[in-house]
Amino acid sequence: MHLRAWLADAADSLPPEALVLDAGAGKAPYRKLFERVRYESADFKRYERRQTYVCDLAAIPVEEARFDAAICSQVLEHVPNPAAVLSELHRVLKPGARLWLSAPLFYEEHQQPYDFFRYTQFGFRRLAEEAGFEVRALERLEGYDATLSYQLAMAARELPSRLVPLRLLFALLARWFARRDVRRPDRERGMCKNYRLLLVKPEKAV
Repeated sequence: MHLRAWLADAADSLPPEALVLDAGAGKAPYRKLFERVRYESADFKRYERRQTYVCDLAAIPVEEARFDAAICSQVLEHVPNPAAVLSELHRVLKPGARLWLSAPLFYEEHQQPYDFFRYTQFGFRRLAEEAGFEVRALERLEGYDATLSYQLAMAARELPSRLVPLRLLFALLARWFARRDVRRPDRERGMCKNYRLLLVKPEKAV
């Protein structure tokens, strides 16, 4: 919920003539958010009929400075060379263009075997700046209640069946903490599941 709202705000901030790249779009769950602008998508295999580019995100087959903006949502953990991907996104963005980026710090292995990294805020900042971006914002996507809810839900699913009462308790607590996070995310305590970043390609080369 937090992620979709954040990307909806990103889409609303763009002028109608903007050309946006959804890097690592998969089945393009955010395409509708960007209906008001021009939208292109890229991924390493074809997930949907309207996908624009089937390519390695470290080698997108377009000219330099093509896009006015880009999103790369929950993708960077799945690429073997994130530095190369960020450098390529820097290449295909126009000077002054924005990149909305998110990826996990705390999450189970998924989409195996294409799951390679987790990111601290410090690792994220270093990767972004080394690729040539300015970091305009680097924030927790959810609050600590969401992380706790996620861990409780996992325990409810993975604990032995003989612990049914405890599994039920954890499942109920997971739902309660999830609702609390939606109402008022606490981004000051504990650890987050994901970080979100707003990056900008400088007007002048750095």
